[in-house]
Amino acid sequence: MIIINSSKGQDFSPAPCPLPSTRPIFWAQAEELVTLLRQYDLVSLRALMDVSQSLAERTMAQFHGFAADGGKPALLAYDGEAYRSLGAAEFSADDLHAAQQRLRILSGLYGLLRPLDLIQPHRLEMGYAVRNEHGKHLYAFWRKRITDELNRQLAREPHPLLINLASHEYAKAVDKNRLRAPWIDIQFKEEGAGKLKIMAVHAKRARGMMAAFLIRQRIDRPEGITAFTGGGYGFRPDLSTNRQLVFTRPAA
Repeated sequence: MIIINSSKGQDFSPAPCPLPSTRPIFWAQAEELVTLLRQYDLVSLRALMDVSQSLAERTMAQFHGFAADGGKPALLAYDGEAYRSLGAAEFSADDLHAAQQRLRILSGLYGLLRPLDLIQPHRLEMGYAVRNEHGKHLYAFWRKRITDELNRQLAREPHPLLINLASHEYAKAVDKNRLRAPWIDIQFKEEGAGKLKIMAVHAKRARGMMAAFLIRQRIDRPEGITAFTGGGYGFRPDLSTNRQLVFTRPAA
């Protein structure tokens, strides 16, 4: 199982999809959050999200226009750096089917999404301090639910394994101590002047390329991950452990 995070960038223009769409597992909980967020006035929403007036107005309109039907498959709707590198629009029907089985998207609004789950336009990052009945932030709302659902899905696998391609902010929504499967972090670093650095934008693109590689090649063992060479990255066994695989490339 691969986890990545959702994206603020979204594209809801029509796009063909050769497979039928699905309904988010936590649709009822997403509606619960929307109902809660509709109570925010514009000033409170701006303070919560630290965004401009126009973006807060657009986000508020999205919450008030949130609908139970329609939308676009998540893997085709998200349009950030990682998703552009992932290139799901070029996937075959078999690739999309494999993604539906193996890829999960962490979302502040929807919790845990499958690639073909229909989503509505939204903005709600996992790190936001949205007070709810479970606590002071979205982690309190989602962590147990997401972890339990991942455990349920991983239990069906003959060799359960979770590959983390999500950002730190989103990966914290999974309780690693309660996860009943090995967890492998992936790091992408740039090498220059004798130093290794994580460059955020390049790491996002590399996560998307890695996700596409794992899906298209149907990788199902840890050793298969190390064959990834996308974007000029190469596996560094000298920097890696059983729980963290490091890939580097020369700095641009």
